[in-house]
Amino acid sequence: MEHQNEEMVENGSHSAAMDTATTENSINAATVFASDHRSSTPISKPNPNVTIDPSRTFTRRPTIQKDISPIPDNVTNIESGTPRANVRASRQKTMTMVDSSGVHELKRLFADARASFCSKDLEKKIVELLRSKDVEYNTRLNKALEQIEQLEKHECTNNEANLMVYRALVSEYQMMLEELTSGAYIHVGRLEDHGYRKSGSCGGACKAASERDTVKAELDSMHEDYGKLFESYKKIRKLAEEQKMEYSALHDKFIEKIEDNKRIQGKMSRLREDARNKLEQASKDMADCLRERDESLVGLRLKVRQLEMDLKSSQRELEIKKNEATELRDICNQLMSQVEPGSDIEQ
Repeated sequence: MEHQNEEMVENGSHSAAMDTATTENSINAATVFASDHRSSTPISKPNPNVTIDPSRTFTRRPTIQKDISPIPDNVTNIESGTPRANVRASRQKTMTMVDSSGVHELKRLFADARASFCSKDLEKKIVELLRSKDVEYNTRLNKALEQIEQLEKHECTNNEANLMVYRALVSEYQMMLEELTSGAYIHVGRLEDHGYRKSGSCGGACKAASERDTVKAELDSMHEDYGKLFESYKKIRKLAEEQKMEYSALHDKFIEKIEDNKRIQGKMSRLREDARNKLEQASKDMADCLRERDESLVGLRLKVRQLEMDLKSSQRELEIKKNEATELRDICNQLMSQVEPGSDIEQ
């Protein structure tokens, strides 16, 4: 029983350590993912040779740098040695969703164990619970990773399109500034497929400005969506920290209960040992008493037999004496009868 309890303690501590390490790895992986995703794209430097008209410029908040490297269509055929694939693989191995249902289930198991005062099946129930939660978390993690990959692919596609638009706009602005500074005053319009065309009207510049405003609005909307996503991530991380603290408190209580169980088992072992020693001593005393009783019974039986033999011999002697007395009485009577007539004659 003590060996089973020790194994239960070791398994519980090992499972608790594994759950704690998994939660920490998920938080660290999410943090690394966010930081890598923000800092993976190099910042493009402006061209110092271009002079921008202040009346035509616009201001916006600083953009969060993202990975805009193109993703091939055959994503499944990417080599496993690439940094992006390694990050995704390590993220898939370490990230784990955290919710309060597992904690509530663990609380319920401990409450049932405390109520029934029996921890025989507690280890089995905890292992089954952890396995079921592991399967559930892995399923949810795979779904989340698939969604993240789809979002990343869609976002990279959008970023590539935005990058192409920005490059085209910058080229158009450069050509417009060159035309304006040279005195030709010929505006530039952007062709969709190839090259640039020059026209004598302002339609190209107006169209570029409208496209610039549209792209700016889309970019601001994208930044706003990313800000909401980051706020959601912070909330989820806060909840994960709270769950981690709650789990730490429960783990400490579990360790205390294990220590109490060890002390109670030690006390029971000492009491059992004392009872066993006293029982062995009582058994020895009982055996000695039985042996002494048997010995005394043997002596008493011998004495009884001796007394019976003495009694029988005394009875035989008494019979003999009675017979002798009877014979002597008869002899005396005969002698007395013989003596009486003679005495009368002598008188």
